[in-house]
Amino acid sequence: MRYLSLIILLIFVLSGCNNVMNTRDADNTEFQGQENTEEQAPQSIIDEDQEAYEAMDGKIILIGTWHDAPVIGAVDGQRFHFYEEGNYVFEYSQYDEAKRVLSETGTWNLENNILELIMNSKVTVEGGEKGEPFFSSEYAIVNGRIKIIELDPPETKEYKLNDFFQDNEDSPGFWTVMINETRYWKYTDSPDMYLNDPVQDGDLYSS
Repeated sequence: MRYLSLIILLIFVLSGCNNVMNTRDADNTEFQGQENTEEQAPQSIIDEDQEAYEAMDGKIILIGTWHDAPVIGAVDGQRFHFYEEGNYVFEYSQYDEAKRVLSETGTWNLENNILELIMNSKVTVEGGEKGEPFFSSEYAIVNGRIKIIELDPPETKEYKLNDFFQDNEDSPGFWTVMINETRYWKYTDSPDMYLNDPVQDGDLYSS
């Protein structure tokens, strides 16, 4: 009878140990499931776009035409045109009818989100008269003359690129980025799109 009691007691103890181990295993399984859930949490759109931007080294995405507004109106605003060969054209806003510098050209490079522009020439306007502006400028330039200036030595500028993402709110999915504290939207992969007609030294100009 005494041996029977000992056997029953032993069975009870072993049964209790198994229950404890099963509970711990269940807890560990639940905890591991929580860890997996956290690891698989979806990234934000900006995070995903930034990863894509960095994976492509940024340079591929920059190639094309960038505009300082999500839509183009009656005339063009400021535009960057980045070429695969490393050349660029920057055109100043057509809304500014009193400007004396129309565009600049040179070479570009991107390293660690720093955009380096080496400007070697610019298109300017000399002379002319003050006319009635069509937009919000104080005046428009009438009958000025084009003057192309070659820079020797070239002028170097460095701009920080940040806040890069694909805009699905203000534009139909255009890439957008801050360049020198101004936001630009990529309109096309072609840098020749929305490019002003070429001019020659001495051409007549009216804004």
